[in-house]
Amino acid sequence: MNQRAISSRSVWLSDYGLVIIFLLVIGPSIALIGLARWSTGNELTRDGVLTTGEVISSFVHNTAHSNRVFNINYAFTDAEGAEQLGETRVSRSAYHLLEPGTLVEVRYLPRDPRISELRGAARAGAGWQSLLTGVTLTIAGLGLLIWRWPLLARKLRAIKHPAEPARVIDQELFTRWYDTHPSVVVIWRDAAGQEGRTMAVSEAKAPEIGTEIRLRRDPRSGHAWWEGELA
Repeated sequence: MNQRAISSRSVWLSDYGLVIIFLLVIGPSIALIGLARWSTGNELTRDGVLTTGEVISSFVHNTAHSNRVFNINYAFTDAEGAEQLGETRVSRSAYHLLEPGTLVEVRYLPRDPRISELRGAARAGAGWQSLLTGVTLTIAGLGLLIWRWPLLARKLRAIKHPAEPARVIDQELFTRWYDTHPSVVVIWRDAAGQEGRTMAVSEAKAPEIGTEIRLRRDPRSGHAWWEGELA
């Protein structure tokens, strides 16, 4: 029997692994960005210097979800007499009021005048929201990992062992509420007469009754999977 190489990566991707990786990468990243914004917003509120600035331009762009985002660019002069530029997101109503040439109150950091915001802007609040979102995604990723890890660990052990022969003895066809096409559960019997079932697969992927298939078995639990489920 030819041995089929199955990578750990394919096992991860076959069982929520991609979702787990996404959540555990994106979640902490958003949390760190939110923490930085929250910290900067608090510093602006505590140590920021108020001055008068002027709106120099405004623009609107559409996000990937077709939401319109309103932004303005403004300029102000810091305590050293240097002109500084800033950009901020505003509400739709504020966008129509803040036309080019409008005078606005700007708060900036003395240690770095390039960091600024319009007075009343919710940089700290937006940072807190991002921090909360990032922490929530991270907790979701950790929860999913804890939930799926026992099964993932068994599959990862199974792919390290030689394949075993089995034969398809039956199929069960069914349609889940979210499926557009029927799915198939393949029922197999190994050389020792033990029967097992695959996860639901598409009709195109399911081997026919009587077909010989190869299994990978976890030596600890004794559970076996058809190679088609792991790759």
